[in-house]
Amino acid sequence: MDNKEYYKNECINQKNDYRGLILDYLNTHGETQIASLAKKFNIRVKALKLIVKSLIEGGIPVLSKKGSYYICNDKNDLIYSIDKQIELEEKLLSKKEILIKNFNSFKIDKFATSNKVKTLLNMLIKNNTAMTMKDINDNMPEEYFIDKTDIIDMINKGIPIGSSDKPNFSGYFLIRNRDDLLLATLSIDKRLNGVLNRKENLMIILKNKFNK
Repeated sequence: MDNKEYYKNECINQKNDYRGLILDYLNTHGETQIASLAKKFNIRVKALKLIVKSLIEGGIPVLSKKGSYYICNDKNDLIYSIDKQIELEEKLLSKKEILIKNFNSFKIDKFATSNKVKTLLNMLIKNNTAMTMKDINDNMPEEYFIDKTDIIDMINKGIPIGSSDKPNFSGYFLIRNRDDLLLATLSIDKRLNGVLNRKENLMIILKNKFNK
């Protein structure tokens, strides 16, 4: 049985489920933009990602590439995706280690080196809640623009900036105490668990479908 026939049968097995509909669409149309796929089935992108996660856990190699989903039929593509998960795992572990180190050694005066950094720091200090990237830039002077790379650069230079996706506390925040540090590290751990699960499931797919 070829791959298309196999996935067609999988669609029949899951015909009453979004998984079957999405699998059928990807099997028929090939690589599809994530936003377009979510719009096609009138669901949120976040919900679509959970559905794809479920497909991967069920042994279906649905991978992402440049904002699109596709069914992987190439062993090298799958190995590349596993390697990317390993790389992300290492980055998250490093980020967690850096945040803890920054929290233990942070002194505000040490980082008043540029008006851009000073402005962002003062903003985070004055706010008692997390700020999304939009919130930050809406409150920054026009001559400054902050993006994710700026935040990463500041963390790498020793500023303890955490992030959270909790309801009513979503975005970036300055880690001021142990409770803040716990929230920031728990957020990293949550992402890390997702990466580890995805890596493990992809390795199982590699073993079962490509190493026979």
